[in-house]
Amino acid sequence: MIGCFIVAAMQLFIAVAVLSCFIAADARGLFGLTQPPQLVQINVATGSMTNIGAQIAAEGMAQELSTIDDKGVFYFVGYNFTTNKPNLIGIATGSGAITSKVDLPFAESGFVGVGQAVDFDPTTGDIICTGRMTATGPHSVLRVNARTGVYKVIGSVDGGDVLGAATAFNPLTSIEYLEFATNDTVVLGQRRMTPNGVDVAGVFESNDNRVSIDLYGVNMKTGSVEHIIEDPAVGKVLTTVQFDPKTKSLIGLGYTSVSGKFQRTLERFDPVAKAWNQIAEIKDYLMESGGVSALDVTNRVLYCIMQKTNAAQQDPFYLVGFNADTGKTMSSSVLCRNFPDCPWSLEFQN
Repeated sequence: MIGCFIVAAMQLFIAVAVLSCFIAADARGLFGLTQPPQLVQINVATGSMTNIGAQIAAEGMAQELSTIDDKGVFYFVGYNFTTNKPNLIGIATGSGAITSKVDLPFAESGFVGVGQAVDFDPTTGDIICTGRMTATGPHSVLRVNARTGVYKVIGSVDGGDVLGAATAFNPLTSIEYLEFATNDTVVLGQRRMTPNGVDVAGVFESNDNRVSIDLYGVNMKTGSVEHIIEDPAVGKVLTTVQFDPKTKSLIGLGYTSVSGKFQRTLERFDPVAKAWNQIAEIKDYLMESGGVSALDVTNRVLYCIMQKTNAAQQDPFYLVGFNADTGKTMSSSVLCRNFPDCPWSLEFQN
């Protein structure tokens, strides 16, 4: 009889252990990282945030420097104040346990994470990390093994640092898309200008001092770089970037000018056909939070953190879900009252 009880207890223990592993490994939904680094799961209907695991001590972070792999590990690039080095940290979305922490060979600027980026390559399991390896050098694009820290430089991009890492990886073409600033006068001259040097968005277009933000596509097999000119004057711009596997395109918030006023839009860019398409004008929301977004590819919803049109500085930020095909607002809930309390990055795990 005692032996039966022991066997039953062991079976129960194994069942519970297996169930716990399943729950830990199979977390799904919208995740974010608040500051100081704390992984949270976000209820898309209510905007409520639930902490997962413990806060990570002595670690700085920047906006949208995160990605998520196909095993449910949330990665972000931080800056360790103890070692004084940038690092790549992996967190299990099911348990909050740290799965990996490796140093990155980047030179930090005066602001943590500026000019850096991170994405996941599902075809190889690599984490793609971008940053300057010297203070004044180009932005090097690396393949990183998150378990060992071994990395390989694939290519590099010249350009100015940008706050907020609006980036995406296209696994179909193995191209990493990044955004950097440029003041290349030849490039600037290709943007649409009015005779008085002011574009329709009301931004000064002088080739002498205009700094614009463009897309750069880095082939992660060959290292070749393509410069993709963005032009807000005609709505050809992305301020958040996600790869949409259904349409094989980049999708995100954009903006243009309507009757001389700044107008928020939802945009799509086909990187093969080089075709821009405005999905919709967004009437109710204007300011967005630092390039932060996440795409639920299954339910076709793009999530962004935004303030309402005509909002005051002290007004709350909303988690807004837009239909990725029509631009219709699918959900909206108060996410945070003050900007520092908002998630600094979002990732969706389908």
